[in-house]
Amino acid sequence: MKKSFKIFLCISMIILLFSGSVFAQESEYILKREIIYQNNRKRTLEDGFVEIMLGQLNFTQYANDKYLKVTPKPDKIKQDKFGNMYAYYDATGMLKDEKLVITIERRLTSSTFVTEEPILARSNGSITDENMIYVEPQERIESDHEEIIKKANEITENLTTDYRKASAIFEYVNTTMTYATDAASANKGALAALNGQKGVCEEFAKIYVALCRAEEIPARVVAGYKVEMKDEKEALIDHTWAEIYLDDYGWLPVV
Repeated sequence: MKKSFKIFLCISMIILLFSGSVFAQESEYILKREIIYQNNRKRTLEDGFVEIMLGQLNFTQYANDKYLKVTPKPDKIKQDKFGNMYAYYDATGMLKDEKLVITIERRLTSSTFVTEEPILARSNGSITDENMIYVEPQERIESDHEEIIKKANEITENLTTDYRKASAIFEYVNTTMTYATDAASANKGALAALNGQKGVCEEFAKIYVALCRAEEIPARVVAGYKVEMKDEKEALIDHTWAEIYLDDYGWLPVV
């Protein structure tokens, strides 16, 4: 069996997070990242591969991809059930200390989401085949766990629409969770976030998504960047957030 060397590059999209924005603002970005894999073993690799997550193209309504370039050309491009693309390189035969330098460049436009219509009473008509995977549990999004189901029912008690339920879950997450970067809290998943009440943005997103899915609201975790102003210049900050799906609106960002 070949040994796997996975490197995850989360550049699925950019979302502009301008609090209080009342108009759509579109900006263009070029994302470029270099990843270096080196054979640190004392011998030539007899087997193995490198796999890098590329994300998706035109994944959401507030981002539009112009191009995605991966250099050198991957041996294969694979895709998972969520549509995420992976660049695959066969590392068999790499010499001791040999390096594989991979460059990923992406150009896209991104804008704020704006709607003038009230959506406070919005519910989905039904769960479609396309959205079914976004109400199911998955690794570190344990929406079928009894503790998460119990908490979701408690938070949304007496609420009748998906939007109101999602809003109540948002308030719960952001008033009970504490941001913490220590190893014991970060990157542990939804159930750990529920029990520990702390974590990084990934925990905030995953506990939110798990609670929504427990209420059969299509929800998903998105990895990418947010834009912040530093010294009067735009800076891209690694970020993870959630989206929910509402009929007639599509996927909406939940920051």
